[in-house]
Amino acid sequence: MTSEDGLLTTSNPDNFHHVVSYNQICREHENEKTAWIKELREQGFKAAHPNDGWVDRKNDSFQLGYPQFDDGIAVGDKVMLGFKKGDCELPVKVIRIESSKFFPELITYHFKRLNTK
Repeated sequence: MTSEDGLLTTSNPDNFHHVVSYNQICREHENEKTAWIKELREQGFKAAHPNDGWVDRKNDSFQLGYPQFDDGIAVGDKVMLGFKKGDCELPVKVIRIESSKFFPELITYHFKRLNTK
């Protein structure tokens, strides 16, 4: 038996329940992510990206390494950095966009943090 995403497999029938549970957890995660993205779009966000190594919090900039979604970002747009879990969300507004001189496809978005209180 193989998981729906192909990452987990077993030929032992005693372990089939692990694959079934894994599939259920993955579907629940995707449903939660889809609902979160829908909510962000309704609030006017144009993209979301994990608040990780692609985010330079010291210089308030980020690059889209693997966005949760990207509807196209322009100066003035809102972007959510992070995840919906707990207090892991960092809403920002894009204030400047730069392309690398040597790698034009490498785009850096500069932001200001939005007041969430």
